[in-house]
Amino acid sequence: MLWLLVHGIQHAPRRLVLAAVGVAFPVAVLAATLLLVDDASRAMTRTALAPVQVDMRALATTVNGDGTATARLLAGVGGVQRAERFASAAVTVSVPGSAPSPRGSSPSIRSTSPTTRG
Repeated sequence: MLWLLVHGIQHAPRRLVLAAVGVAFPVAVLAATLLLVDDASRAMTRTALAPVQVDMRALATTVNGDGTATARLLAGVGGVQRAERFASAAVTVSVPGSAPSPRGSSPSIRSTSPTTRG
């Protein structure tokens, strides 16, 4: 059996090289894929275990609500790191003597406390 291997190497060396490359290339691709999947799973695990910041907003149903007292009350709840006042108003803009806009002219005005502005 050994004589057949030696005979094949002597008479067809290119076939041996081609067979070696034909085996080595898929093995290298498989190894690279497995390393990529292993690294990605480690990175995803770190990301999945990282703390998640949850942004929640409360909507006041009356105009005379005390936002400062509500923010103080929420800041005392366990797990809440920060409570800020936030205001939002829907206004209608119109110019006297002009036709109304077909798509409506109601921009949204939003405001936060002066300490959160950049």
